[in-house]
Amino acid sequence: MSGEPISPIMGLSLLGVYLLYSEKSKNDDKEKEKDKERDKLTGVIMISLAAFTEALIYFVVRRLKTANNWNHIFLSYFPGSLLMTGLLFNQINLANQNINSSLLLNGVIGLVGYLLRFFAISKLSPSIYAPLSYFGVIMAYVYGILINGEQITLLKVIGSLCIIIPNLFLL
Repeated sequence: MSGEPISPIMGLSLLGVYLLYSEKSKNDDKEKEKDKERDKLTGVIMISLAAFTEALIYFVVRRLKTANNWNHIFLSYFPGSLLMTGLLFNQINLANQNINSSLLLNGVIGLVGYLLRFFAISKLSPSIYAPLSYFGVIMAYVYGILINGEQITLLKVIGSLCIIIPNLFLL
């Protein structure tokens, strides 16, 4: 979409994402397979939508010429946060201590992370920025292990390596 040359090694990252996403649990039974197939289709649609919106955000931010990256964050996320707050206001329970801690932690990490991200968008070419974005997949995998107690498997290790290796060659 950016006009940058596409290296064939970039496909290895996509294979890695597929490997991390496609692994079946040993506990899958016949009853759940139909639901899992529907969930996989939903997952593919959501992954595609996320990839498209990430690319769209990249190009919108590149076109907005400003020296202050807070402007990018505000324009990219503030309207959506107002909309979602309005839609989900009745479901938000601010009395819950876990929610307050989560909001604070995500707010701090999110703001710093997105500020750095938008700074990188304005300074890096698409061919450098795009491979760096795959590290979000790796971190989701790491968080799954640390928070959800997911198991490390050979397929997940291979998928992770498939994502990391092209990033090293393209930088």
